[in-house]
Amino acid sequence: MLRETKIRKLNQDKKGLSEMISYVLLIAIAIGISTGVFVWLKSYTNVTPVVDCEEGTSVLLESYSCGCEYELCLISLDIKNNGRFNVSGIILTISTDAKKEPTDYLIQRKDSERRLKPGITYFDNPLSPGSKSTVEFFNVNQKDEKLSSIPLIKIQPIITLNKNRVVCQNSIIKQPIDCTFN
Repeated sequence: MLRETKIRKLNQDKKGLSEMISYVLLIAIAIGISTGVFVWLKSYTNVTPVVDCEEGTSVLLESYSCGCEYELCLISLDIKNNGRFNVSGIILTISTDAKKEPTDYLIQRKDSERRLKPGITYFDNPLSPGSKSTVEFFNVNQKDEKLSSIPLIKIQPIITLNKNRVVCQNSIIKQPIDCTFN
């Protein structure tokens, strides 16, 4: 009887040990599979982080003027860098309806040969904090339509970061203006 009890106890101990080994193996397999899936997904997606401007990058529309001389109609914008970092250029979009989001681009005056994308202006020298620059655009949008009025504009700064131009997504200004061309 004593011998039978010892044999039963030994079998129970082995059963407890085999359950422990099965749990350890199960956890190891789960960790291995999840690591494999992670490595595969990381190589499959190839996600690069979004690059944006430093907080504190900002421009301000200090003043503007609109007018026509002969057949030439221009909008002139005085842009001031009121941020803490240099600004390389701006993207200007306009709306012909004050209630709609600005989506049209104007043709820049100094780009009469249309080598640049419409609406984009790069300053000759980056605007340092506190400095100003004047940019001029024709009253013609990217579809070559002459505009009679511009009630709303949107200005988005562009900076140079590691020799790449970065469009600032968090520094956009919208401003109502009163530009009418005769």
